[in-house]
Amino acid sequence: PTTLAALARTKAQLLIWVTCGCGGTRSVVDQVDRWREAAPAIDIQLVSTMSEGSTEATYPEQRRWLYDLHGQALASLGGAYPAALLLGADGLLAGGPVFGEADVTDLAEAVIEQLSGAPLPDA
Repeated sequence: PTTLAALARTKAQLLIWVTCGCGGTRSVVDQVDRWREAAPAIDIQLVSTMSEGSTEATYPEQRRWLYDLHGQALASLGGAYPAALLLGADGLLAGGPVFGEADVTDLAEAVIEQLSGAPLPDA
C-alpha cells in the first residue's frame, strides 16, 4: 500500500485508471507505451481497479500496474473510467482529474507536449 503523494516523491506521475478491456479504456491502454516513450521525464502508471489476475488476463501486453482495488481512490475523485490525474514531483495535483477517453488522451498529449525536451530527473 502507498499514498498518491508517496508515488510522486522522486518523479511526477501521470496516473491512468482503467477497468475492463472495452471501448475507451482499451484505446487508452493501447497508447500508454507510446506515451511512456515520448515522456521519460515522468512516470506514466496504469492503475487497475480489478484484481491482479483479471488485470493481467485483460491486458497481457502491459507489465507495470498499480492497483486501486474496489476503485476507492478513483471514487474519491468522483469519476468514471478511464480517468487520469497528474501529480507533480512535489506530490501536489498538477493536472486533472479528467474522465473519459478523449479527456485522458488530451491530458496525456498535453503533458507530453509540455515535457518534450525536458531533462530527466536525477535518480
